[in-house]
Amino acid sequence: MRRRLGVSTGSEAAMKLIETHDWNHLVVLSGEAGVTIYSRDEEVVHAPCTLDDLRQMIGLIDAAAVAIAVAISKNMSVRNTALLANAACECILGADKTESFVLSREDLIDRIGEMSWNLQVSKR
Repeated sequence: MRRRLGVSTGSEAAMKLIETHDWNHLVVLSGEAGVTIYSRDEEVVHAPCTLDDLRQMIGLIDAAAVAIAVAISKNMSVRNTALLANAACECILGADKTESFVLSREDLIDRIGEMSWNLQVSKR
């Protein structure tokens, strides 16, 4: 996309798209690199993927879209939206059963709990 827009970095491409289309935010799903949200009036928020073993990507966009819809309906901050979308993506990326996996509320709660625990242990 950055080449098509004539800019040198992905960040510049994101900001150009935000400006051109008068968007407030742009979400970039990067699989093993995590989730990044670029914003018109706020800092860029990046939630890195914490998984070592990625198993699938089928359903990644759907999971992120649902997480973002929930975040918007709950008036969550951009940072919390990125974390929720990243948790949903990690549930998909780490799923054992690629053909029959369905993201459940329990899966998402477990993943958020793991992320929270890891942040507490690392004191971030």
